Amino acid sequence: MKIMAIDYGDAHTGIAISDRLETLAGFTTVINTRRQEEVVAQIRTLIAEHGVERLVLGYPKNMDGTLGPRAEKCAALGEILRDATGLPLVLWDERRTTVSAAAILAETQWGITDPEILSAIRCHTTGKPGMSKLDKIIYLADMTSAERDWPGVDDLRALEMQDLDRALCDALKRSIDFVEEKGGSLDPESVAAYEYAKAHLE
Repeated sequence: MKIMAIDYGDAHTGIAISDRLETLAGFTTVINTRRQEEVVAQIRTLIAEHGVERLVLGYPKNMDGTLGPRAEKCAALGEILRDATGLPLVLWDERRTTVSAAAILAETQWGITDPEILSAIRCHTTGKPGMSKLDKIIYLADMTSAERDWPGVDDLRALEMQDLDRALCDALKRSIDFVEEKGGSLDPESVAAYEYAKAHLE
């Protein structure tokens, strides 16, 4: 069965169509328009050209599972596409898909099979409870890399050279505080990682 994956954006909508074995994206393109009706029209054309039988539409929920304006727009488009194409359509929860995809690529494209390395890739932006030493190092390396210049980054760099566990706890807390200050949605995995790290400090 050929499946079309749709990444709906305000001005650019990404399209990927699988092969019949549903293992590879045999065709990709971008629809460049802000007009929803034009997006729908071009999707219908691609469906006819490629014999697509099912649609998967990215559904960008907030990290706490609530729906923001972007997710609501995608859900509305999903209803329009169901009516316009007559095809089954699945709204696909996009939370953490980027880091999951990175780990899958590391394994399938670059031959990395070490579970510790794959774990570090998966949690390098969110953290997780019970992080290994490598998980902690990669998480902190991402947060304090050379191009980072946020207030307090030099203090965190100094701390991570002295006490990895305290640096991780501090980094997770800073990340959570930043999201809350911006009115964003907290990732439950980051909150759980912080609570675990705080509870296990010696």
